[in-house]
Amino acid sequence: MLTIDLKRSPKLYTVTAPAGAELIGVVERDNGEAGALARISATGLYVQVNAGVLRSLPQRQVRDALATAMADPASVAAMLGRRGGSSTTEAKREASRRNGSRGGRPKRG
Repeated sequence: MLTIDLKRSPKLYTVTAPAGAELIGVVERDNGEAGALARISATGLYVQVNAGVLRSLPQRQVRDALATAMADPASVAAMLGRRGGSSTTEAKREASRRNGSRGGRPKRG
């Protein structure tokens, strides 16, 4: 049996997402081992990531645990907020660095 927590940050277990993967939340196995839950975009498979090392997961158990986790509205909001707040392009990261060095986001008007 797996437990998935969409509210906890997967960055506790890996600094960056593997190439072609999206970090979703945290997965915990029966034996207490935990790691970041990632979905490989090309295949749709879910894997556990610990410090850049990918480990396979039983896909049926992942889908069942995800369905349970998605029943909690707070979990869904946390997952969407994490996805929406990330800088995904180099242009966005550069603009954020420029704005930060000048004291934050420019005033409107």
